[in-house]
Amino acid sequence: DGEPAALAGPNGAGKTTLLGIIAGELTADSGAVQLPRGATIGFLRQGYAGREGETVAQAFPALDLALHGDARLAAIADALGATPHDDTLAAAYDRELARLAEAPPAGEAERLAASLAIAIPPADTTLGTLSGGEQTKLGLIDLLLRRPGVLLLDEPTNHLDLDGIERVERLIATFPGPV
Repeated sequence: DGEPAALAGPNGAGKTTLLGIIAGELTADSGAVQLPRGATIGFLRQGYAGREGETVAQAFPALDLALHGDARLAAIADALGATPHDDTLAAAYDRELARLAEAPPAGEAERLAASLAIAIPPADTTLGTLSGGEQTKLGLIDLLLRRPGVLLLDEPTNHLDLDGIERVERLIATFPGPV
């Protein structure tokens, strides 16, 4: 725990594939991945190519929940108050309440954004209008809001200037689990 490790190699050597195998998204040809019991993995992929039309809310659901979950719950509650016997609304309220119970503490998204020096764009902003560095920073915030036990970061400093790289390094240094 708390120990960073690096995987280095030339382009095309399989670093991203290996991270995908460790994250459980790909199947290994042989061998096995062993993680501590109950370990949760947070995987930050390199970039968001092919997802340019997605909104910030769609691409970063933990961030969206942290910032807008309370407002969504209140809107559902208002609608339920107007139609108290609507089972669909009641189920939606229960789902949103359960999601909020898992949400990070209030202000955590803003704290992470400040540490990375990024203004969080409106939820309906499309990824295609954001720089690669902004996408990476928002992805890292979203990942950390999920509170994984292990971080897998695939080239997290791509598209960042020196200040951005240093900020990401400082944020990663405070992560309590393996990186």
